[in-house]
Amino acid sequence: MPRCSAIHLFDDSDEDAFAGPALDLFTGWAAAETDVAVLTDVLVALGEHSDPRAETALMPHAGHPDARVRRAVAQGLSALSSPPAFSGDARTALLGLMADPDAVVRKTACRVIAEGKDRDPVFADAMAGNCPTTTVAYETAP
Repeated sequence: MPRCSAIHLFDDSDEDAFAGPALDLFTGWAAAETDVAVLTDVLVALGEHSDPRAETALMPHAGHPDARVRRAVAQGLSALSSPPAFSGDARTALLGLMADPDAVVRKTACRVIAEGKDRDPVFADAMAGNCPTTTVAYETAP
């Protein structure tokens, strides 16, 4: 089964010359892929990009019937929390994923929130209700 991931070629510049073309490849691929294992890998690769186009490509899969795909969406949203907050669509998706029937999806979404920079009280309330075993400290903004 093919595996894909974002390729990072390190050089002395601050910009990754391959990031744009890779993002274009993964966004189109995510929209068309039907194999769950491949789609999961493509979504994980999208999560390597903190670009609004990556979020747009992740969103349609937040309600996917397979938990592996939903987990990849939650994981992919982790790159999008800076600065300083998730977009409205990402918030909605993460709140839904925090209440997912699959425990691994819930845990992944809770971890993304706990490790992110978005300190909206709605997330604290959702974590209290859906992520009782999350041990990462989560403080809301004053």
